[in-house]
Amino acid sequence: MKNWDIYLPEVLQGIRAKVSESTGYSPFELMFGVGSHLPIDSYEGSEVNLDARKLEVIGIIGVRKSLERESVSSENIPIFKENDLVMVLRKELRKDGKVSKFKPRYLGPFKIIEKLEHNLYKVESEANQTFVFHISRIIKFFPRITLSGGESNQIGYKSN
Repeated sequence: MKNWDIYLPEVLQGIRAKVSESTGYSPFELMFGVGSHLPIDSYEGSEVNLDARKLEVIGIIGVRKSLERESVSSENIPIFKENDLVMVLRKELRKDGKVSKFKPRYLGPFKIIEKLEHNLYKVESEANQTFVFHISRIIKFFPRITLSGGESNQIGYKSN
């Protein structure tokens, strides 16, 4: 046959679409995860499997929900009250490679003195120094619990 190269794409498509006896799948399906669609498939009038389609749609919805990230919006901003104890994100960590990864990520505890405008909080350190931080750098402080069940005395603040 002189013009074998003209028929090569169709022959390869047929080989790739044929289901293998040993694996039970076609090479195309193993490579791409779905069965191949040959031009003859549309002429056979194959019946559409609605149950499989419903399962596929349900699966897609489940995958979408699992991939959704928790939205960061103004509705999720934590609100702190006066005298709450908080930790503050170290500013050095925001710059790549400036600080060792073994240093603490947060500093504190700090005590909230007052809430300012634009999501700013005035805080006081254990050494009675005052600072102003944006809410995005502040998290709630949870004191460590000792074995006796009481709060640790590592905190310099007296509870009210």
